[in-house]
Amino acid sequence: MTFAPDLFALSHAEKDALILALFERLAAAETRTAALEARIAELTCPPNAGQLFQAAVRARSRTRQQRQSRRRARAGPAPAARCIRTPIG
Repeated sequence: MTFAPDLFALSHAEKDALILALFERLAAAETRTAALEARIAELTCPPNAGQLFQAAVRARSRTRQQRQSRRRARAGPAPAARCIRTPIG
């Protein structure tokens, strides 16, 4: 981290040089920012409608599977076969 110089101790010429150096750094930073933003725009493209629909279908499918697995977990083990007693006679 650089510290700001004491502006009261600088002469007018030193202040002018500092201002010019800061403008150069600002221009370089703006150029770099524009290049990075262009690169990001190339890397990311918005999804089309088909991709959004497929994502929604997958999400619904996952939630349906999760609900079914929760029901099975709540029900416990599979019920045993029941013996039906019929009266003899």
